[in-house]
Amino acid sequence: MNRGGDFVVVPEHRLVIERFINVIDLETVQRMSFAIWDHPDYDKYYQGIVDLRDAKMNVSILDMVKLVRFFIKHDQTVRSILVIIANKSSSIAWAFVYKERIASIMNVHVVQSEESATAQLGLSSEVFDLINSERATQVRF
Repeated sequence: MNRGGDFVVVPEHRLVIERFINVIDLETVQRMSFAIWDHPDYDKYYQGIVDLRDAKMNVSILDMVKLVRFFIKHDQTVRSILVIIANKSSSIAWAFVYKERIASIMNVHVVQSEESATAQLGLSSEVFDLINSERATQVRF
């Protein structure tokens, strides 16, 4: 099965948008993070949107602990506002667990639509369309 997703770095809006597809697990999140951190326009002080609507969560409690440790340990982890878009009960639940666990280094919000996500960051909803543009980078494995 194709795992991974897409991301786009939008320097003019100080924003990173990520979209996960298919099964999402610890390895998928780590690989996506390394790809984003390697992008030449990435800045850890940019705001972020993570779209989980097309993903199926395959994350245990131990994986969540490892994920939080991974992000706290890495200096390139976003240090601004992160908005998670989730519309399935399992991904919403995990997003709120993540929000509580990572609160020491970032401000996380959980919403159910791209309009709510962009509004939370004070941006036009049209900026979300960039995830479908040629500017987006695919991460597949």
